[in-house]
Amino acid sequence: MKTTFQRMGVAILLSMAIVTSSCANSLTQERKKEERDVKNFTAIQLSISADVYLTQANGYSFTIEGDKSSLDRVITEVRGNTLVIKTERINQRFLKSNIKIHITMPDIEGLAISGSGDIKAVTPLVTRDLTLRVSGSGDISIPDLTLKSLYAAVSGSGDITISGQGVASDANVKISGSGDVILKGVRFQNADISIAGSGDAYVELSENLKARVAGSGDIVYSGNPLVDAKVSGSGTIRNK
Repeated sequence: MKTTFQRMGVAILLSMAIVTSSCANSLTQERKKEERDVKNFTAIQLSISADVYLTQANGYSFTIEGDKSSLDRVITEVRGNTLVIKTERINQRFLKSNIKIHITMPDIEGLAISGSGDIKAVTPLVTRDLTLRVSGSGDISIPDLTLKSLYAAVSGSGDITISGQGVASDANVKISGSGDVILKGVRFQNADISIAGSGDAYVELSENLKARVAGSGDIVYSGNPLVDAKVSGSGTIRNK
């Protein structure tokens, strides 16, 4: 009987050692960092779960870092004027924190996210016309933006957050779902904002606001524009 218990104990210890070793291997996967030769693009389409850090400067650079198995599945290609970042298979998934991408580009006209990835500008961005799109739970964050006109669209729970300076002409904001679009610092002359769902929008204005809410979302604005407002549901349109 004692021998039987001893054998059982040894088997349990061996099993624990195998599990521990497997966990350790999974936590210490081979990390990889590589540069990719992509250029001549003015927009980014992010279709993977990754953290993207964006720099506006002369020239182009693209650096991606993560575990080797994940990086080997990431595809980067330029289609027209758009840098597309995707995986081989549509349903390919890996941890967002596992992939970090640093992109430098001189001109920025569009940023788009499909899924749970994030894009954050790490330098001030200066452009004329900018299009921002989020489909899913990803976020776009631009802490310092100067521009003339903006189109921002959110479908899902992701957020677009902008801080900026100066005066711009037009803002066109579309929200479908629970995501938010927050525009601070830049004072737009005119804005056309529509919300279908529970998302919220904030904008600073000087001349005209066309605002539509269907659902429980809120549109908050500062300034004294002429307001054309319609609400269907429990949402609100109000001055800050």
